[in-house]
Amino acid sequence: MLVSHDERVPIARLLTFLEHGERMAHDCAKAQAALSEDSRTRRFLLNQAKQEAMHARVFQGAIAWLAPKHLRDAPFLPALEDYRRILEDALARRDLMETFLLSDLFESIAEDPAAWAQDVRNFLPEWLREETIAVSRS
Repeated sequence: MLVSHDERVPIARLLTFLEHGERMAHDCAKAQAALSEDSRTRRFLLNQAKQEAMHARVFQGAIAWLAPKHLRDAPFLPALEDYRRILEDALARRDLMETFLLSDLFESIAEDPAAWAQDVRNFLPEWLREETIAVSRS
Protein backbone atom coordinates (compact mmCIF):
# COMPACT_ATOMS: atom_id res chain seq x y z
CA MET A 1 0.00 0.00 0.00
CA LEU A 2 1.35 3.38 -0.97
CA VAL A 3 0.92 6.10 1.60
CA SER A 4 1.74 9.67 0.67
CA HIS A 5 3.60 11.89 3.10
CA ASP A 6 0.53 14.00 3.93
CA GLU A 7 -1.54 10.89 4.74
CA ARG A 8 0.83 9.47 7.35
CA VAL A 9 -0.23 11.51 10.38
CA PRO A 10 -4.01 11.19 9.84
CA ILE A 11 -3.67 7.43 9.37
CA ALA A 12 -1.43 7.22 12.46
CA ARG A 13 -4.07 9.09 14.47
CA LEU A 14 -6.75 6.64 13.34
CA LEU A 15 -4.49 3.70 14.22
CA THR A 16 -3.85 5.28 17.64
CA PHE A 17 -7.59 5.28 18.29
CA LEU A 18 -7.78 1.62 17.19
CA GLU A 19 -4.79 0.71 19.37
CA HIS A 20 -6.50 2.38 22.33
CA GLY A 21 -9.64 0.31 21.69
CA GLU A 22 -7.62 -2.91 21.47
CA ARG A 23 -5.93 -2.14 24.78
CA MET A 24 -9.34 -1.60 26.36
CA ALA A 25 -10.53 -4.90 24.88
CA HIS A 26 -7.44 -6.63 26.29
CA ASP A 27 -8.01 -5.22 29.78
CA CYS A 28 -11.70 -6.13 29.62
CA ALA A 29 -11.13 -9.74 28.51
CA LYS A 30 -8.49 -10.20 31.21
CA ALA A 31 -10.87 -8.84 33.87
CA GLN A 32 -13.72 -10.99 32.53
CA ALA A 33 -11.50 -14.07 32.82
CA ALA A 34 -10.83 -13.22 36.45
CA LEU A 35 -14.58 -12.98 37.09
CA SER A 36 -15.48 -16.18 35.29
CA GLU A 37 -16.06 -19.30 37.35
CA ASP A 38 -16.00 -21.68 34.37
CA SER A 39 -12.50 -22.86 33.41
CA ARG A 40 -13.30 -23.15 29.67
CA THR A 41 -14.73 -19.64 29.60
CA ARG A 42 -11.75 -18.36 31.56
CA ARG A 43 -9.32 -19.99 29.10
CA PHE A 44 -11.25 -18.53 26.13
CA LEU A 45 -11.18 -15.04 27.66
CA LEU A 46 -7.45 -15.24 28.44
CA ASN A 47 -6.81 -16.23 24.82
CA GLN A 48 -9.04 -13.35 23.74
CA ALA A 49 -6.97 -10.98 25.89
CA LYS A 50 -3.78 -12.23 24.21
CA GLN A 51 -5.32 -11.71 20.78
CA GLU A 52 -6.39 -8.14 21.65
CA ALA A 53 -2.87 -7.39 22.92
CA MET A 54 -1.43 -8.67 19.62
CA HIS A 55 -3.81 -6.41 17.69
CA ALA A 56 -2.59 -3.44 19.75
CA ARG A 57 1.04 -4.35 18.95
CA VAL A 58 0.26 -4.55 15.23
CA PHE A 59 -1.26 -1.06 15.37
CA GLN A 60 1.78 0.16 17.33
CA GLY A 61 4.07 -1.18 14.60
CA ALA A 62 2.07 0.55 11.88
CA ILE A 63 2.09 3.82 13.85
CA ALA A 64 5.87 3.56 14.36
CA TRP A 65 6.32 3.06 10.63
CA LEU A 66 3.95 5.85 9.56
CA ALA A 67 4.55 8.57 12.15
CA PRO A 68 6.92 7.58 14.97
CA LYS A 69 6.31 10.76 16.98
CA HIS A 70 2.67 9.67 17.42
CA LEU A 71 3.60 6.25 18.80
CA ARG A 72 2.64 6.86 22.44
CA ASP A 73 -0.14 9.38 21.84
CA ALA A 74 -3.13 8.82 24.09
CA PRO A 75 -6.18 10.22 22.36
CA PHE A 76 -8.89 11.56 24.61
CA LEU A 77 -12.17 10.59 23.06
CA PRO A 78 -15.08 11.45 25.36
CA ALA A 79 -17.40 8.72 24.01
CA LEU A 80 -14.70 6.07 24.38
CA GLU A 81 -13.89 7.26 27.90
CA ASP A 82 -17.61 7.16 28.80
CA TYR A 83 -17.71 3.59 27.50
CA ARG A 84 -14.63 2.74 29.58
CA ARG A 85 -16.29 4.13 32.74
CA ILE A 86 -19.48 2.13 32.10
CA LEU A 87 -17.42 -1.01 31.51
CA GLU A 88 -15.27 -0.47 34.60
CA ASP A 89 -18.43 0.08 36.66
CA ALA A 90 -19.86 -3.25 35.44
CA LEU A 91 -16.55 -4.97 36.24
CA ALA A 92 -16.48 -3.40 39.72
CA ARG A 93 -20.00 -4.74 40.33
CA ARG A 94 -18.76 -8.13 39.04
CA ASP A 95 -21.59 -8.13 36.47
CA LEU A 96 -20.03 -10.49 33.95
CA MET A 97 -23.11 -10.60 31.70
CA GLU A 98 -23.19 -6.81 31.36
CA THR A 99 -19.48 -6.77 30.48
CA PHE A 100 -20.12 -9.36 27.75
CA LEU A 101 -22.92 -7.23 26.33
CA LEU A 102 -20.79 -4.09 26.43
CA SER A 103 -17.87 -5.89 24.79
CA ASP A 104 -20.12 -7.22 22.05
CA LEU A 105 -21.55 -3.75 21.46
CA PHE A 106 -18.06 -2.27 21.15
CA GLU A 107 -16.95 -5.02 18.76
CA SER A 108 -20.02 -4.49 16.55
CA ILE A 109 -19.29 -0.77 16.35
CA ALA A 110 -15.61 -1.41 15.60
CA GLU A 111 -16.39 -3.88 12.81
CA ASP A 112 -18.40 -1.41 10.74
CA PRO A 113 -19.09 1.97 12.34
CA ALA A 114 -21.11 3.22 9.36
CA ALA A 115 -23.41 0.18 9.39
CA TRP A 116 -23.81 0.46 13.15
CA ALA A 117 -24.74 4.15 12.87
CA GLN A 118 -27.29 3.33 10.16
CA ASP A 119 -28.80 0.59 12.35
CA VAL A 120 -29.08 3.04 15.22
CA ARG A 121 -30.86 5.53 12.94
CA ASN A 122 -33.27 2.80 11.81
CA PHE A 123 -34.30 1.99 15.37
CA LEU A 124 -34.49 5.53 16.76
CA PRO A 125 -37.98 6.64 17.71
CA GLU A 126 -39.45 9.19 15.30
CA TRP A 127 -39.26 12.02 17.83
CA LEU A 128 -35.50 11.52 18.23
CA ARG A 129 -34.54 11.47 14.56
CA GLU A 130 -32.40 14.32 13.35
CA GLU A 131 -34.72 15.32 10.52
CA THR A 132 -37.69 15.54 12.94
CA ILE A 133 -35.67 17.67 15.35
CA ALA A 134 -34.57 19.97 12.52
CA VAL A 135 -38.18 20.43 11.33
CA SER A 136 -39.42 21.18 14.85
CA ARG A 137 -36.73 23.87 15.27
CA SER A 138 -37.91 25.68 12.14
